[in-house]
Amino acid sequence: MNGISNRAGIFIGQIQERLNGGGIAAKELPKLINSACVGEEAINLYPSNNKGGCYELAYFIALKRSPYAKGNGHLDCRKAMEKLIQHTLGSCRNITKQAIFITASWDAGAYNEWKHILAEIDENIELEVYLLSGRSATRMDVRFFK
Repeated sequence: MNGISNRAGIFIGQIQERLNGGGIAAKELPKLINSACVGEEAINLYPSNNKGGCYELAYFIALKRSPYAKGNGHLDCRKAMEKLIQHTLGSCRNITKQAIFITASWDAGAYNEWKHILAEIDENIELEVYLLSGRSATRMDVRFFK
């Protein structure tokens, strides 16, 4: 496993641990990610209320309408994909070098609309995409569908 995969694995494990407690609130994500990235550099996180600068690592978390989510404020898969595209090709282009996309509900329609853009992003930065299901997570290769 490489560094980005390790980071994703730690964070995914923490999300999965919250299943028994009824899930995780969107406002808890920053605290959870900070504890998963102890000693790491600053990151971008979606969803988040913090409007900071651009960093080399960004997380995009889509848990809306899933057993992992508690309360409001979570993104669905489509919205998280939009944020990923806007972030990496817009506001933080050439700054973000790694992106981790985690979803509990894959949106095939959104993916079909943007698969070529996601594949392009994956060619320019390290992009890892994970689909959560119960206590497991599957890594998906967006280049496969180009």
